[in-house]
Parts: sequence; structure tokens; C-alpha cells
Amino acid sequence: MHTLDIVPGVHRLARGSTACYVVETDDEILLVDAGLPRFWSDLVEVLNALGRTTDDVRHVLLTHGHFDHVGIARRLEKSGAQVWVHRGDQRIAEHPYRYEPGRPRLTYPIRHPRSVPYLASLVGAGALWVQGVNAPRVYDDPMPFGDVLTIVPTPGHTDGHVAIVLPEVSDFIQAFFGISAAGLV
Repeated sequence: MHTLDIVPGVHRLARGSTACYVVETDDEILLVDAGLPRFWSDLVEVLNALGRTTDDVRHVLLTHGHFDHVGIARRLEKSGAQVWVHRGDQRIAEHPYRYEPGRPRLTYPIRHPRSVPYLASLVGAGALWVQGVNAPRVYDDPMPFGDVLTIVPTPGHTDGHVAIVLPEVSDFIQAFFGISAAGLV
């Protein structure tokens, strides 16, 4: 499922409880997070609606390296996109199943049976087949899109978790709703 223009120039792709965002700039597309493998067809559909192709996706910005945020990053990397991640999550982005989870994976559905539909939706969206990225760049490298957004470290969920702030979107929110983006948190 997708939603065009959640705010001008930002489009949401979602499956289950996982989402990623297509951000239009003047000459390229930035993808914030990369969902799961089955997001590919959703991405192609949104890009077609925008008159764009996957070749226009030049950068994939990961908010963290968990498998449900890395899903189609490698496929985009193979087509020429640069994948970016915080240094604290670089290893996870390269190997998205090699981290110590906060909760035991095998007993979680037994202890929390209401999680089964959620887990099934993840599996249905390709969660068991995520490939890590080969050569992610880290956010402290020079960023060619630094004038479009700001990376804010927000460790906790993972060591390298970040929030991505789009100043133009913040200005839109403030103008449209009469509040600052900080007021939404």
C-alpha cells in the first residue's frame, strides 16, 4: 500500500507495520528506509506515478539496520544507489539477522500470541529473505544530500538509530498546522 504526498514531495510505502518513504528532490529520489523485499513492486508503482524509475533512486537512508528497514536496499545498491547508515548500525545493515534482539525470537510468539498476525505479515512481505547491503556509507562521510535534510542521532532502539529531519517538511507542518515539528513529538 502507498500514500502519495503525505506532505508535498514525500510518499509513504507500507506493508504490515513497516514503512518507508520516497522523498523527491529536484533531480533525484531519496528513499528513507527500505522496508522488506516485497516493497519493490510498491516502490515501482509509486515511482511510475511520479514519472520516475528506480534509476532515479540515488540514495537509501537507513534510520537503523534491522531487517525490516533494509529489505530492498541491496537491490537498489546493485542498480547504483548509495546506501547510508549510522556507523553504529553499519554491521547490522550488512548482516541484518546478526544482532542480539531485545526479546528472544523463538519464544516470543508463544509468550505473546497476539503477535502472530504481525509476524505473519512480516514473513509475507519477505522478512525471512532480506539480504544485507554490501558497502553502506556512514552518515559522517560527506553527504551529497546534506542541504535537503538533517540526520539526528537517536540511539536506543539500536546503537545507530537516527531520525531524519526534512526542513522543508517541517516548514510545511508549521505553516499548515500552525505548530512546529518539535511540537509533534
